[in-house]
Amino acid sequence: MPRQSARRWARAPPERPPELSSRCVHLRPAGRRLRPNPRRYAPRLRRGHGHRRIGAPPSRTPVVGVDVSDGMLRHAANRLPGSVARADAEELPLRARSVAAVVAIWLLHLLDDATPVLNEVARVLAPGGVFVTTADKRAASRLSWGASVDDGTAADRPALLVRDCAANGLDLVAATSFVGVGQATGDRPDPIYPVLAFRRS
Repeated sequence: MPRQSARRWARAPPERPPELSSRCVHLRPAGRRLRPNPRRYAPRLRRGHGHRRIGAPPSRTPVVGVDVSDGMLRHAANRLPGSVARADAEELPLRARSVAAVVAIWLLHLLDDATPVLNEVARVLAPGGVFVTTADKRAASRLSWGASVDDGTAADRPALLVRDCAANGLDLVAATSFVGVGQATGDRPDPIYPVLAFRRS
């Protein structure tokens, strides 16, 4: 997780709500068809509790989890023993064009500006590599509550991500969604979160 407003999240206690395990079941099918080349690394930015995964990668795929929070990394280490790193998503400890996929789930909405992260994603992705990210997180939540969407300043707006990714040679190739199981309030429906996939040219 990079700097800016995300630092506030890094200081929060790393609680794991019990419903997150079942929520993950709904998240995985959303990107199962976007699995990376198994011969390259597939880093997960802001690993958090180690449960936010878009599909399970093939067992031979090397995976590394990245976060700035020691508490979050302890949780992630249970899922990726020996394969987590304390690092900023704006300065990934990876060689240029060395990874097959980058996955960022519920990260970009925490930022004031996602551009530095997108620049870094483009740097480390190999040609043909895939970047998978959630989008419009807060807007999706507000819609499920019956509230108006935000004021258009969120860093994870789809149109903004498509524009800025294109500027980095990342082309939109797929879009899907998943249900935020257990996040509804009152008689409102659970929110539906968009997921976008970009491919490195």
